[in-house]
Amino acid sequence: MASVLTPLQTIAGASLGNNQGVAIATDFVNAISTFTGTSLLSPLFSALGNIAAANLSNITLNQLETMAANSCPALADSTPASSASTIGSFLGNVVLGNSVNGFTGVITNIGNTYLGNGNVGVFSQVFSASQGYIRQTNGFINSSINSQTYLGSTFTSMNSLITGNLTDINLALNTFGEDLKRLGYLIDLSKLGDFGLPSLIIRQLASVTNLSPAIRSALIQVGLSTNTVDSLSSPSATLTDNEERLIYRAMLNITGPDLKQICNILGVTLPVVNSGTLGDPQNPSLTTMADLLNPVKIFPTSFASLTVRTYNQTTTSELRLIYDNTTGTINSNLLQYLPRYVLTVVP
Repeated sequence: MASVLTPLQTIAGASLGNNQGVAIATDFVNAISTFTGTSLLSPLFSALGNIAAANLSNITLNQLETMAANSCPALADSTPASSASTIGSFLGNVVLGNSVNGFTGVITNIGNTYLGNGNVGVFSQVFSASQGYIRQTNGFINSSINSQTYLGSTFTSMNSLITGNLTDINLALNTFGEDLKRLGYLIDLSKLGDFGLPSLIIRQLASVTNLSPAIRSALIQVGLSTNTVDSLSSPSATLTDNEERLIYRAMLNITGPDLKQICNILGVTLPVVNSGTLGDPQNPSLTTMADLLNPVKIFPTSFASLTVRTYNQTTTSELRLIYDNTTGTINSNLLQYLPRYVLTVVP
């Protein structure tokens, strides 16, 4: 379907088609003529127009052109002092200050220059450049305004948006990244909501290989049934809190070479105490399999910068440090923002 032009578009198109360009509004030109024809200004323009015959000095001419510029420019149609340099820059320093046309004449000249003095080609170029500037500027303006509100409930700040919420976990991204690199496949990124559950590590192992006899034996020795141990490899299996507690107790009993084997399977490169491997540092290092649940142990260089986002009664949020110091003391102030069970481990 062909587009339909509005009356205004039709009139504008006809004018451009006749190569008439676009002129300054008639009302504007008439207003300037009325202003410059007042009894206050006409003698001034008459004097300026006869400056050569009167043989007045350039100093006198400059004083006439800039009279009252710093106090009341309209009294002498003078260029305001704050605008003189801008106008001079626009006109390529050809016209500085007033000229015999006065400030209103300068404004008229600027308008005619922008509109091409009736030349459609010039006008079209200026119009296209102006449209491009408007589109680009509006994009920046809209982005700035929208950034204050569009993050919604998904992202809480620009840092959060840019990093995919990683800065809500740790602002020390370099060291945090190095720690994550040492953890291999330990963390299931699809189950971050359950991070910290003992069963997740068992399931990660089961997803890579079968559970070793040492792990199965440790799980059964703490009281888990054979059927429960067999079900741990199923992602859909549901465990009770007591079963999670028993898995944690079993992990406390897995050490040395058995723990080293688990780390090798998961690609964890953290040192392990008494693993029988030459060159492993003894401290700091993993002592039991349960240490794989301890942020202080698995993030040794960045745990002090771990943060959690808390919300107060006014629904505003704030990032708070999880640990008070480099020894791993939990920030006690979190007790007023997080449930106690989040901050404690039930053996």
